[in-house]
Amino acid sequence: MQASSGPRPLVKSSIELILNHQASTGAYLAAPGYGTYDYCWMRDGAFIASAMDAHGHHDSAEAFHRWVARAIERYADKVGLLEGNLETALRGTEDPLQPLDDRYVLHTRFTVDGEEGSNDWGNFQLDGYGFWLTMLARHLKATLADPTPYLRAVDLVRRYLSATWELTCFDCWEEYPTRRHSTTWAAVARGLTDSAGLVSGESAGMVSKTITKRLLDDAAVHGVIRKFICDPRSGAAPVAPSAGLAVAGHERVGRVLAEDAIDGGVLLVLGELGPLPPNHAAIRATLNRVEDTLVVDGGVHRYLEDEYYGGGLWIVLAGALACVQAKYDKTRASEVLDWIERQADADGYLGEQVDSALRHPDRRSPWVERWGPPASPLLWSHAMYLLGTASIKM
Repeated sequence: MQASSGPRPLVKSSIELILNHQASTGAYLAAPGYGTYDYCWMRDGAFIASAMDAHGHHDSAEAFHRWVARAIERYADKVGLLEGNLETALRGTEDPLQPLDDRYVLHTRFTVDGEEGSNDWGNFQLDGYGFWLTMLARHLKATLADPTPYLRAVDLVRRYLSATWELTCFDCWEEYPTRRHSTTWAAVARGLTDSAGLVSGESAGMVSKTITKRLLDDAAVHGVIRKFICDPRSGAAPVAPSAGLAVAGHERVGRVLAEDAIDGGVLLVLGELGPLPPNHAAIRATLNRVEDTLVVDGGVHRYLEDEYYGGGLWIVLAGALACVQAKYDKTRASEVLDWIERQADADGYLGEQVDSALRHPDRRSPWVERWGPPASPLLWSHAMYLLGTASIKM
């Protein structure tokens, strides 16, 4: 099928959808009308704000970043408490799925008013804070805005990440909290690097270099960026009764993944949003592995063993694929954007995932019975589409 070369049909409506569902506080509600996702995630919001910047809506991005800064400052005492009780805090909890006591945790999601949620989802997830540092730095560079309103929040996040980066935590899908994750480490390393010019302090810079070296060492051994980071002392991932546990939303499921598993989330940190040199062989090798094993047409599976809503094709990751391929193969990037456009419903909405090419079809119905159909519209999906359209023009 020949890739489209004309104006992209969902750009205008995607921008309008995001603007219409940005709260007066500046927060982006993850999925309007989908009660389970009635929050603003640091991860989603960072990419949504970046998409708004990419399409010239800097005021929207500015409002989001100011909302984040206020939310972080509201819970600033947690960072001080963590640093004051570091040995105790890092000793962990009795619950292997919650390695850091919530007293010390900056949550990964907040209400639109910037308050912590009260549900029983895991909260210790670091990737979103790394992505926020990067997207804020890019926003300030693009707009030449005054960084002063953000400096305290940036300092708090850099201190928080410097103290916690090596702990096991939830990955970018709110799963596998007993493991360390390449995508999370890459997001943290890049965020610490990109924010270095905003505040003083050398320790965060050293942390970024350490993380990057560990990622490079792992990639040198395996040739690709794998889902999990291995224990550097043994070359293997930690083995424990809970080592295979994943958490998807409120449900705990026991999927044990192979140590060489590849996660489509790596697309979020290949290229300019990751810490590896742009010409590093592992970037292209990982991209090829994702295309060969996780991609169907233009859609991308999270990972082969995914059971969430049956393990469909994620539009978020398709947008990320378009962003990465825009550097290597613009025709392929355009094909992926065409695929995304074909997934829009009659209202022009893009959901979280589509149910074609399900990895585990028998697992879709239990999730539909619990929460209804997959979230739609998902603002993060629209944002990644917008970032893909912007990348292909660069």
